[in-house]
Amino acid sequence: MSLTLKLAIGAFFSVLYFLVAWSSLNLATTQVNTSPIWPASGLAMGGILLFGRWLSPAIFIGAFLANYT
Repeated sequence: MSLTLKLAIGAFFSVLYFLVAWSSLNLATTQVNTSPIWPASGLAMGGILLFGRWLSPAIFIGAFLANYT
């Protein structure tokens, strides 16, 4: 797999993880930083199983941005 394709997939998963995690945090009922539903972890596991461990930094970036905002 070429480097350009890996960067495109990584950017896509980073944005997708951010959107899923951010929308899940909006479902929080008692505290702002906890949510009863966290589908972003399933997205991360599926991405790593499909593409490999090299996708982990992109997922970390998405998670960091979702928790930072």
